[in-house]
Amino acid sequence: MLSGLLLMRRKILVIEDHKDCRNILVLQLRTLGYDIIEAESGNAGVEKAFLEMPDLIIMDLMMHGIDGIEATRRLKSNPSTQEIPIIVSTAWIAESSMKEVFAAGAAVVLTKPLTHDLLREVLQKFQ
Repeated sequence: MLSGLLLMRRKILVIEDHKDCRNILVLQLRTLGYDIIEAESGNAGVEKAFLEMPDLIIMDLMMHGIDGIEATRRLKSNPSTQEIPIIVSTAWIAESSMKEVFAAGAAVVLTKPLTHDLLREVLQKFQ
């Protein structure tokens, strides 16, 4: 312990079905000092969120199985995960879908590609 403070690394769950996108995002987050949990689908991400209780979730919008909107709804409707901030990342989003994403409970929507500087800036808001 340093000066009586316990320093804990924050844990982020990355839910992204595209392997290359997930790998790039995980690498960026690790260089920023975060511990990372990975999920390759919306269903797997919801399950891992319940098991791991991350500090924050970064979720792709368009995925096979349940999409990011439905996964967000499920997480926000459960008392054990409803307080976890969810950042949705997407390559493209229509205005109508944007409203649906926020109505589901997302805190932020980011457009891909996510730069290192943008990630750092957004994540600092959730410290």
